[in-house]
Amino acid sequence: MNHTDYQRLLLTHAVHAMACDGDIHAEEVAAIQRLVRSTPYFEDIDTAAETEGAVATLRSEGSGAIHSAVAALSDADLTAVQQKRLLEVVLSIIQADHVVEDTERAYVGSVRDALGLTTTDLVTNFPTSLSLLMSSSGEFNRDLSPSDDLSFDIAGLDNLAI
Repeated sequence: MNHTDYQRLLLTHAVHAMACDGDIHAEEVAAIQRLVRSTPYFEDIDTAAETEGAVATLRSEGSGAIHSAVAALSDADLTAVQQKRLLEVVLSIIQADHVVEDTERAYVGSVRDALGLTTTDLVTNFPTSLSLLMSSSGEFNRDLSPSDDLSFDIAGLDNLAI
């Protein structure tokens, strides 16, 4: 995958991580803004326009936008570094508000599975996030299935500025 397409994909998943629980929290927006300002992850794209596009897709397609983006990860030609960075960004956004909802756990599990990451990859690269990556039974989280009922009457979409 080329660099610019990867940056778009990364920002789309950051927005989806922020929205997947149905609420947009100020801490999640701030976490994305910090990534935009302090990392080279998005330096070649217009983050405002890309965020607007991701939000418009969420408004029109709801959870279908998230399901489609996650499904597309299986076919994306990502390097190991790009896979790790994607999950790193998703985890940082989800953990930003210090509350992890079941839909967020399901989203993380879906991203992880779509990327084909193994338990060894997770333990090695994300040891501080294992509680998020694992369910209460100690098993890694299940996928987010298209039948999961996600509410996308998302508070905060109208005032989102990244």
